Amino acid sequence: MAIRAFGQWQHAWTQSKFDGIYSVAHAPDSVQATRFTANPNLPEGRIKKLPNGTARNGMQQVILSGHNLTQLLSSLHEGSKEEDIAASARCSRLYNKLVEFVDLIDPDAEAGQTTGITYRIDDSVDAAYAKG
Repeated sequence: MAIRAFGQWQHAWTQSKFDGIYSVAHAPDSVQATRFTANPNLPEGRIKKLPNGTARNGMQQVILSGHNLTQLLSSLHEGSKEEDIAASARCSRLYNKLVEFVDLIDPDAEAGQTTGITYRIDDSVDAAYAKG
């Protein structure tokens, strides 16, 4: 989703701002930071990698702003129209998951009166539940 919405992303990144440290893989370097097609505006702390060795292995917790959500929805909607059937299916599935999330938001709620909504997107099947 992030690559489609912002032009680039790497799984190790936990922020989208270059922090001046060239040897750390958690953020884009100075050149990569200039290559975003849209500003993801994800400062340190907005993306958390959940611990390995747990039921959440490989999961990430991402705090999205309204701008991020709009950018993701727009790019996934466009991707759902692609001729590549696999890409179109992935985009459609993620787009529909985010639409389900948006439906949970009360547009009439007073600003600053909520700590946010937690929404989990995980279509993986735990090996313990797979029949082989």
